[in-house]
Amino acid sequence: MSRLFIREAYLTIGTKQFNTRISFDIKKDDGSDPNKAKISVYNLSPDSRAYIENTSEKMRLEAGYKGDVGIVFWGDIATKGIKHERNGGDIITTMQCGDGLYEIQNAHIECSFKEGSTCQQIVDAALAKIGLHLSVKSGDLSKQYINGKAFSGTVKKLLDQITEYCGLTWNTQNNSIQIYPKGASAVETVVLLKSTTGLIGLPSKTEKGMMARSLLNYRLIPGGKFKLETRDGENTGSGTYNVIRVRHFGDTMMGDYYTEVEGTVNAGVQI
Repeated sequence: MSRLFIREAYLTIGTKQFNTRISFDIKKDDGSDPNKAKISVYNLSPDSRAYIENTSEKMRLEAGYKGDVGIVFWGDIATKGIKHERNGGDIITTMQCGDGLYEIQNAHIECSFKEGSTCQQIVDAALAKIGLHLSVKSGDLSKQYINGKAFSGTVKKLLDQITEYCGLTWNTQNNSIQIYPKGASAVETVVLLKSTTGLIGLPSKTEKGMMARSLLNYRLIPGGKFKLETRDGENTGSGTYNVIRVRHFGDTMMGDYYTEVEGTVNAGVQI
């Protein structure tokens, strides 16, 4: 088991990596709007601050514990979303970021597909235009547009139309696209949450299912699954859930370093 008390985080922007003190608040869900992150890096050099101000490169934040670090956010730094401020002896650079922010929300495409084109062909063509890839496809995209399809607008709007036509859902996670059936999960891998794997306190009921807090866990992502094992069993929601919302938040130096996850009932769960 990894040593869950030695915090590590690495911020990569383009070809540069920063591993000074980092704090972050990342919010992800299974909707089609971009996920958002607020990331602060402490005491960068003047050259590093200038680089961040002027680059258009992607950013990637990896976080976890010594020997077990993974991606918690991958996307774009928002235009005019950077500020530098002094707090005591520290200079703090804070970035507002979005997952697939520019490609999905802002990229405008015009395309026309012939009679009988499948939804898979349209999705592949659209993603190729904006440089994103389909990391998960667990739904059927073979449905055809018998009379062809013409489109002009954002990639988000096109993916909304295609997935609705096929009875599927989609979202962006870590700079790639997931497409899968509504009410299901994108992947079959299950993250186990119990006291010995980082679960903190007791889970709580929500309108849609169950909410739990654990030590920071990059493996929890919308479209995934988690399994709760609690000492009180069914009284506190033991069972398997589809992840619909995740929040990673913390500071590599002090205070919080947690993941909050909300899930809907998967199967055989009594809440």
